[in-house]
Amino acid sequence: MNAKKHSSRDFWTQRLAQTRRFAFQINDFNSLGGIMKRIHFFTSIRTALLGGVCVLCAAAYLTVSARAGALETGINLGDSPDSAFYNGVVDEGWLYTPTSSYNLSGISTEFSIPTGTTIEDRSVTAVVYENNTPANGGSLLGSFTFNSSVADGTLGGGTFATPLSLVGGSQYFIGFENVGPLSTTPNVDDLGVNVTADTGATFLSNWYFDGGGAMFGSKDPNTDEFGQPILAFYAASTTNPLPVPEPGSLALLGTGLICLAGLRLRRRAMS
Repeated sequence: MNAKKHSSRDFWTQRLAQTRRFAFQINDFNSLGGIMKRIHFFTSIRTALLGGVCVLCAAAYLTVSARAGALETGINLGDSPDSAFYNGVVDEGWLYTPTSSYNLSGISTEFSIPTGTTIEDRSVTAVVYENNTPANGGSLLGSFTFNSSVADGTLGGGTFATPLSLVGGSQYFIGFENVGPLSTTPNVDDLGVNVTADTGATFLSNWYFDGGGAMFGSKDPNTDEFGQPILAFYAASTTNPLPVPEPGSLALLGTGLICLAGLRLRRRAMS
């Protein structure tokens, strides 16, 4: 009888000890393991948020880059500018009628390097007028300035601060200001011409220039090579033919790269 009592007491003593150990394990899990789980949970959320910021920055960078433009229309691209001539006028340009509507983001051209001159370094301004030349009632839509050296012997130009909305079937005037001083003999200040005499070249319009009177006020009556400019028109899209990133787009890309670097360091620290 006494043996049975001792045996029963030992049984309940063991069960009580097991219960205490189990309670200690639960308490330990809540105090350490649970905290670690919560830390891991919030770390995962923060990591996911940082990853989301990286994705958003990359998307924003692509969106900003999309403003630069893709080739919409090319006139005489691939042809060579005539090196036998130089620009003896101050301003020049042509009438242009797009076949369809688009947002013009930039223009490029190519100047020849005429015999007896060297690569020039002039500040040329590209202008777009609506309806006609300024001397004939045209209204300025937009302009940008570029260094002529980027277009000497190669296609070059720039982009507008804001794309210009061109309507298909409507007439516009595309001009270049400060292509050279008014002169009758070549000198070091003259640019080569951005027109071509190549066989099969496209005639765009008569050549308009500044003959010392109103801006673009003179018209060449001849339908010759001076009506065959080398021009590239760019429309806003995801391609950038003139890769000059804006400060804002560079900042977005930099933020994205910093986020990615931070995520990489965090993973190394946790592993």
